[in-house]
Amino acid sequence: MPSLTAYPRRLSLITGNSHHALAASVASRLGIALTPCNVGKFSALETSVQINSSVRDEDVFILQSPSPPDINDHLMELLILVSGES
Repeated sequence: MPSLTAYPRRLSLITGNSHHALAASVASRLGIALTPCNVGKFSALETSVQINSSVRDEDVFILQSPSPPDINDHLMELLILVSGES
């Protein structure tokens, strides 16, 4: 496996609420920290996503899948994370 230290750009790994433990395991395997973000609900039950660090000029990977029992919520989290508008 090639070393990530030879990779010229920084990597960011972001996850929503669908598979946080898997994302933490992947980040650990890659030797990076998960990008800090808050994913939750506003009082009107709308999805809220806030990325708490800059990912400018980084290669960003999002680990999130629409999985039961909250398929709609996980999909909305993914779409908001991809849009970058939080």
